[in-house]
Amino acid sequence: MVSRRTFEAVTGPKADFWLAQTVGVLVACIGSALVLAGKRNLVNTDIRVVAASTAAGLAAIDTVYVARGQISKVYLADAAIEVGLVWAWIARGEQRD
Repeated sequence: MVSRRTFEAVTGPKADFWLAQTVGVLVACIGSALVLAGKRNLVNTDIRVVAASTAAGLAAIDTVYVARGQISKVYLADAAIEVGLVWAWIARGEQRD
């Protein structure tokens, strides 16, 4: 996280900000590995499964917790992007396999 103030202005206050930071670090690590695999042309089924399942999991969490009223509706925009990424990774797999 670059700015807690900006993050919370968009998403709402966080009681456990350390948890948001932890998720951010994990997502950055996964994203870095995906970018590196892509640059090295090493995208295989395993990489696609990690990419698509991570995006699907994040979208599901966003959707469930928005529906429960526990997080801001702005997270639905994130969920929509994640669903797009799931479809992109699936389409990439179909082109390669």
